[in-house]
Amino acid sequence: MPPSTRAGQAGDDDQVTTGNGPEEGWLTQVVRILQLENPALPAEEAIVWAMGLVSINNQAPRRETEKILKDISSSIVHIKKLNNSNWHTWEPTFIDCLQRVHNPKEILYSTIAPGNEDYDEDLDKALVGLIHACCDNSPDSCIDTYTVRGADEKVQLGSTLYAKLRKALTLNVAVKRAGLQDHIHTVRLHNWDVVKLGKGLDSIWNDAACLGKCFYEDLKKSTLYRCTAQDWFYTNSIDTLKTARPNCKYDEAYHALAKKQQDGEISGHIRGAARVATGTGQSDASQAMQAPKGRCDPCKPIAPPKCYACGEPNHIACNCTSSNISHNPVMGLNAQVARRLLAWSECSLHGDHGHGGLGPYARRSKHHHNEDRAQGACRRLPLRGSRDKSQRNCHWSKEEEQCIRDRQVGPEEEEQCRRSRHSSGGQEWC
Repeated sequence: MPPSTRAGQAGDDDQVTTGNGPEEGWLTQVVRILQLENPALPAEEAIVWAMGLVSINNQAPRRETEKILKDISSSIVHIKKLNNSNWHTWEPTFIDCLQRVHNPKEILYSTIAPGNEDYDEDLDKALVGLIHACCDNSPDSCIDTYTVRGADEKVQLGSTLYAKLRKALTLNVAVKRAGLQDHIHTVRLHNWDVVKLGKGLDSIWNDAACLGKCFYEDLKKSTLYRCTAQDWFYTNSIDTLKTARPNCKYDEAYHALAKKQQDGEISGHIRGAARVATGTGQSDASQAMQAPKGRCDPCKPIAPPKCYACGEPNHIACNCTSSNISHNPVMGLNAQVARRLLAWSECSLHGDHGHGGLGPYARRSKHHHNEDRAQGACRRLPLRGSRDKSQRNCHWSKEEEQCIRDRQVGPEEEEQCRRSRHSSGGQEWC
């Protein structure tokens, strides 16, 4: 009988052996067995043989020491039960767990049978138990178990989710690598966000590492430069990096561009806060400047708005600070046109009219009185070129004529005209 077999049988008796401990019990029994087999064997040699056998038996098998890792076991335990609604979250979690273990696909597909040196019983129980709990009620089925229904018809046991899991596990790794390679060329910078771009590149490189593909860091840096060089905000920074530090690593280039983005965001916040602070700290006169800046000329829409009183831009009549021009109640005309209108009205009242007064405009019926008020007195004034003697003394420019045509006189303006004519002894014409 081989010594190892007898040593294994004697190991059962060692549990009840007392004396100087397990080592002494093994040694005594092995020496006695060796001397029984070979009576001529000296005691010293028997002890040496026995010590060698004890050391061999104390060595645990190689696969027994390689137990499943605690983090992997914890991940498997925390994976929730698979159903039709959580596949999109269950499948990535399960595949990520499989990436960290040794030969998971071979164990699940029974390629590595129990007894093989690469077979991990704990892993097999954990993974296959998870599969059975999630997908299949059959206790003796594995992931590729089929039952035949008729000729050339195979129906998979358990849930149809088995098909999805099988496809996920058997997907060609080369196809995944090619997809990642294509993804590198399609990644882009969105909304000046370098941080988001960096996270996308890190995700691609991590996926490649899980598939056993090693993408070089220079490719990662060149991809970062390619995506950010298309934006004017980072162009100068990239040129500086290429000139000053051509051999810098990806992390250095990424942090430089991320700092550029952060500085831009901070400066934008500072400018916005400064605008808000400046707007809230203005005086009353400055706040009035934020109001409409006067009236725009319809004939010149590009020209800046002007004041109603003095004709200057960038302020309104109620805030006019000009000391040379008095505030004229004839709103909507500049001061020069207003003065010439008043002078023309006085001249018309005392001038030589063939029919007296303002001619046919003064003999309007009462029915047209409201219409005249709405249209305005300025539209009823004859323009330059009339045969009226008083009007030939008034010289109007083209701008003044256009201003008179566009003018609509209000009640305050008519009242001002009445007062000026009443003080000079003329009759009312409005």
